[in-house]
Amino acid sequence: MFDDPERTAYDVRFRCLGFPVRVHPLFWLVAALLGGSFLQMGLLYWLLWIAVVFVAVLVHELGHALAYRYHGSAAAIILWMFGGLTVADRVPYRRGARIVVTLAGPFAGFALAAVLYGLARLTPWPVRGAPTELAFTYHLLIVVNLYWGIFNLLPVYPLDGGQVCREVCEGWRAGAGRYLSLQISLWTASLLALYGLLGWWEELRGGGPLSRVLPPWVPLGSWWTALLFGLLAWQSYQLLQHERYRRW
Repeated sequence: MFDDPERTAYDVRFRCLGFPVRVHPLFWLVAALLGGSFLQMGLLYWLLWIAVVFVAVLVHELGHALAYRYHGSAAAIILWMFGGLTVADRVPYRRGARIVVTLAGPFAGFALAAVLYGLARLTPWPVRGAPTELAFTYHLLIVVNLYWGIFNLLPVYPLDGGQVCREVCEGWRAGAGRYLSLQISLWTASLLALYGLLGWWEELRGGGPLSRVLPPWVPLGSWWTALLFGLLAWQSYQLLQHERYRRW
């Protein structure tokens, strides 16, 4: 699910900041499905959602790619399925450099959100007196970049947070760190999949205990978060079994 996908005749290819970028057709499909609720507002808002997701994921992967370039590696960007993938010709040798490369993606999105927020604070553009579509795009860019970065920092493999967790665990417990990080990944993904199911159940019922207890800025789970983290939990379980066999 998170490996380099096969090339298709419908891939969109271009270069950005000198990096080759390939957009797989499944990227557009998944983005369109996730933003299906925006169709209630109109076709234009649904298309704006897809465009915002594209920009947010591309900026995230550019953060990884620029960090690879800084450490002397060539990189290529692939957008597909639930996000993106940055492939480098070689991985930095030092653990600290690998952690920096991993964190560069989420923090690139945070930086974009901060710039947009600061722009609106310093100038009347783009929220005061702007067309509704522009204000919608502005707010959505901030929200998606913030939540996409936070999502990627979760200690679930192969998300960025899961990779940082593995590096930290391997540095702390040589020989057993990968095993420990996969355990953390499995339990975290399983709990989040359960949270997604509970949120979906509350959505179908029109409310519940989570809606009453959690602050409004905490997103409730949904069917797609339950599916995604269920798949990640299963993948972590398989990797954990492989690691147990390898250690044995």
